[in-house]
Amino acid sequence: MNLWMVGLAFPLLCLCLFLQKRQVNAFLREHDTPPLPDRLSDSVSLAFLAVGMFLAGQENLPELLMFSALLPLLWLDCYQHWLPLRFTNIFWCTGLLTQLLPDNSFLSQSPSLALLPAPLPALFSSVLMFCLMWSVWWGLKRHHRREVLGLGDVHLIGGLFAWLTPASALYTCGLAFLLMFVVIVINRKPQPLAPFMCLSLLAVLFTVEFTQI
Repeated sequence: MNLWMVGLAFPLLCLCLFLQKRQVNAFLREHDTPPLPDRLSDSVSLAFLAVGMFLAGQENLPELLMFSALLPLLWLDCYQHWLPLRFTNIFWCTGLLTQLLPDNSFLSQSPSLALLPAPLPALFSSVLMFCLMWSVWWGLKRHHRREVLGLGDVHLIGGLFAWLTPASALYTCGLAFLLMFVVIVINRKPQPLAPFMCLSLLAVLFTVEFTQI
């Protein structure tokens, strides 16, 4: 554990929260929607700080960047069931840029570095998964004559494959959809995908971290 990194992490995480929340509220104002409720904002912020400090302690910058890019999507999906392409594409492109660095191994000394794909496979798998999910989205929309799966969900899943290896991404998506299906059956209401995706990512992260200690 690098103490200077942990000490620097907290103010940087707070700055990230401030900037991301400001960006989300600006987006909501553009669409004549009230700002984020304090309860939702505070609960997500506390969870992000806890996860962020843990990742900083593990010197795991790639996944810290990933959760930072997920923040706006988590807030908007929980609040309005929105996954705007503006934010899903930022998540996607940030993942690709992270993997396309000449050598991203300097970003992390954590065991969960094994979750990261190589640059070209990351690009290929994310584009391939996007095309597959877009085909599913189009087929469902054509069959039901309405949007059953959101286009933002398609971009989010495609973006996830830019951050993780195909195996890790498939496991994360499968667990997320399973959890979401269970909650839908219990509550009999549509559920947002992003919160379950974040929970699944945390499950994958901690599984890798603690099985290799």
